[in-house]
Amino acid sequence: MAGEPLAEESSTYEANVERWAAEHADEFVLIRGTEVAGFFATNEKALTESYKRFGIAPFFVKQVTPRGQAHFISRLTAPAPVT
Repeated sequence: MAGEPLAEESSTYEANVERWAAEHADEFVLIRGTEVAGFFATNEKALTESYKRFGIAPFFVKQVTPRGQAHFISRLTAPAPVT
């Protein structure tokens, strides 16, 4: 992961996500480097705060979801028949 954009932020998220999930599930975390700048109810609120605090510098915003959490996906159309 070294040398990848936002590698430090991603590592910080991965190291803490399970602990955060109990208190901040479904919120959006804002991270810059190893600094956790806060948790927000919506992605838009996290982005607004990030631009206020960090300007156009790189930052990381991600929804707090525990590993292994299932996500519901539905089809909007019926699958094509197999011929």
